[in-house]
Amino acid sequence: METDKQELKKQIDELHASYSEQIKAIEALNSEKHLDDQILQSEEIRQVFMDGLKSAKTEVCIISPWVSKKLVKDTYKSCFEELAKNNVVTKIIYGYGDPASTKYLDNKRRLENSREAIKEIKRIYQKLGKDYLLRVLESDTHDKLFIKDNEWYLIGSMNLLSSGIDHQNDNKELAEKRHNSKTVDIYIIMFFKDV
Repeated sequence: METDKQELKKQIDELHASYSEQIKAIEALNSEKHLDDQILQSEEIRQVFMDGLKSAKTEVCIISPWVSKKLVKDTYKSCFEELAKNNVVTKIIYGYGDPASTKYLDNKRRLENSREAIKEIKRIYQKLGKDYLLRVLESDTHDKLFIKDNEWYLIGSMNLLSSGIDHQNDNKELAEKRHNSKTVDIYIIMFFKDV
């Protein structure tokens, strides 16, 4: 009887140790999995976006209602050049407001300016003979989204291709960077399958 108790205690201890190891392994995986998920504000958003553009290897997908020619020339030109040189497919959806239906003069002006900025981006790719890598869709959208290599996405309030950060009058932008392959797949299907 004493032997049975000892054997039972030994089995319980082994199960407990195994269970504890499994719990630790699961916790480690969970913490690693979400290690890079972040809530970002203002300048942090711009930095993560720039880092994503600079580190992309296969594809970037961008939705920005407005596109600033000045921001493209002054801030993003070298990023787009590197994307083209590295054969990274670049998909851009832009264009908040259809000029035929837009009631507000400011929206019409901003849409026209966005078109000029997109032409500037196209020139970058054409100059490098890589215009086949750039895919652009003008769409009446107010979404703001960036996807890097189907690995992670950035979604929030900042118009990524038009908002400059004014440090004296901070816009208080907010975004979330997430590593979630299922959500990335959904966004690709929702927005970029025809781009």
